[in-house]
Amino acid sequence: RALPAPPPPPPGHRLVCSRALHALVGELSTPGVALLRLPMALHSDAHLAFEADGLTEALQLSLKLLTTEAAVVEHLATLDATHARTAIAACQATSEILAWKFGPLDVPSAATAAGGGG
Repeated sequence: RALPAPPPPPPGHRLVCSRALHALVGELSTPGVALLRLPMALHSDAHLAFEADGLTEALQLSLKLLTTEAAVVEHLATLDATHARTAIAACQATSEILAWKFGPLDVPSAATAAGGGG
């Protein structure tokens, strides 16, 4: 008999996890760009290693964060800033992972979608 799933972590923890995942994927997604100013050889090696062993897990984590946040938000009377920022960071991480795996996505930015130009 399977044990029940543990409760989701608190919203603040999901926000930190979503932002950290987004930062990690953003840093490693392009082998030629090192935002953290790591040596290029180390950055390229990290990019290849993460692509070979970590990208699928990162996608699973980002999707779990999205589905957890969606389930929580669905039952809120009003959307608070923590839940909104968590959902945005999880969406950004998921989008970057999918673009890494399948090529750039032809999706408008939030500013463009809101009519802010672009």
